[in-house]
Amino acid sequence: MGVLRHLQNHLEVEGNPVTLFYRVGIGPGLLASLLALGCATLKGTALHLKENYQAPDLVGGLPPNNESTDLAAPDTFRRVMATVLVSLGYLPMVSPAQEEALRRMGIQEGGQEKAFPSEKISSALGTDGLLLGKVEDFNDLNIGIYRSRKVTGTAFLTSTLGEKLWEAQGRAVNRKFSGDVGQGLAEGLARKMVEKILKIHLLEEASRAAVLMGTRIPEWPEPLPAKLKAIRKDLN
Repeated sequence: MGVLRHLQNHLEVEGNPVTLFYRVGIGPGLLASLLALGCATLKGTALHLKENYQAPDLVGGLPPNNESTDLAAPDTFRRVMATVLVSLGYLPMVSPAQEEALRRMGIQEGGQEKAFPSEKISSALGTDGLLLGKVEDFNDLNIGIYRSRKVTGTAFLTSTLGEKLWEAQGRAVNRKFSGDVGQGLAEGLARKMVEKILKIHLLEEASRAAVLMGTRIPEWPEPLPAKLKAIRKDLN
């Protein structure tokens, strides 16, 4: 990981990716081994849990805050999170009528909900709780010899009064090394272009991040003992 960070920090200084590997101390033998590998980082982490809370029956999904530079990231993250919540027994409500209610309030992007009391938002949506979150990473780095696709997101559930009930984070990173710089660049750019057209850019990584986040989200209406144990382990 240290080598990869060093590589990324020098992308604008050195124009030859292969030379970059040699400059940070990776010799021909190790380089050959790296090129044969693809590696992934997958992680789900619990960040908060209110003990013995009453789970809301209907959950209103708000636009997540976008800390990335990809304008499509919030919508992708919101969709995959809704799917994961359904698998855990929740009923996330996202309908055209609710979107219009949010628009009339002035909530169209993540962070704008902070200007309103949670109780007012819940009342406008007709829900018992609110799902909020943020997209921290939504990156597709491609320099030919090395490619990294990374999505990190955090979600949290609040009561009607705005009290945080749980919070969890998911991260999925796919890394791929290629021995052919030109081919690596071409393949990466082609995949990105197709995904952008179909509006599924980084959907694979976002889905994995959401599923991993789900491993640290309590089931509705009561969490299973094994899930509680994993969550408490993260928090201790």
